[in-house]
Parts: sequence; C-alpha cells; structure tokens
Amino acid sequence: MPGDFLEYSCSCGLHSKVSSGFSLADIGRPPTCIAYDPKKKRIRVMDEADVEARGLIKVADPYDSLVYQTPKFIMMTCPACGQETMKCFHTGWWD
Repeated sequence: MPGDFLEYSCSCGLHSKVSSGFSLADIGRPPTCIAYDPKKKRIRVMDEADVEARGLIKVADPYDSLVYQTPKFIMMTCPACGQETMKCFHTGWWD
C-alpha cells in the first residue's frame, strides 16, 4: 500500500517527518496511526491501541483523501501548543 512522506512544522518548535499509509494490519500486526508523543516531543507513526491507551493526540494525514491535488502545505492545529500554526507539507510518495 503506497503512502505519503509528510513533514509537520510549527512556529513553537515542533518539527517531525513521518511516512504515513503503511500498515501491517493486513498480516496480523496492530493497526497504526499518526500521533503526537509528548514524551519524545514529536509526531510519529504508532500502534493505534498504544495511542488510545496512553490518551495521546492523533494527528491527521490531511493528504490521505487528496489524490491528484496536493497543495504546498495545509494549516493544522498543533498538538504541542494548541494553536493553528502547524503546517503539514507533503514531500512525496513512497510505494
């Protein structure tokens, strides 16, 4: 299953790169999602059950539903500072 290379960046200092879309759920591994880990102070791909058990904030992949149109960046609410100052950049695709 192909996915996106994403870069999240906020003026508060939060900066993370993730590769979304990959899931091992089809071969019996737990489903994953993108979430903010306050202990590591970054956004990363994590097991969904771990995110829910720890009460972490899920972060959307805003490009997940955009097939042919990819804007330069999309503004989002930052999970670290709570302000709508985080930009999500689509930096490519992988397969």
